[in-house]
Amino acid sequence: MKIIYGFETIPAMRHPVATVGSYDGVHRGHQALIGEVVRRAATVGGEALVLTFEPHPRITLQQCENFYLLSSLEEKAALLERYGVDYMVV
Repeated sequence: MKIIYGFETIPAMRHPVATVGSYDGVHRGHQALIGEVVRRAATVGGEALVLTFEPHPRITLQQCENFYLLSSLEEKAALLERYGVDYMVV
């Protein structure tokens, strides 16, 4: 999996299939959604892409009282790669 930081460096892709979210913890619901993105990308001969955030949007919006992340960016990347994502855009 390729990790891309920022929109300016996203390479040209054939037929990207994307999802957007924080994906903290990559729970079963996330896994189902990512699985669908990976399947659709394979069907069209494209790339599975996850657009995620660092820092988490709640931190950016300063709504982080009693807020804890389940996974670091590195852990999230490892999980997304394990589920077949081609690109993670941060």
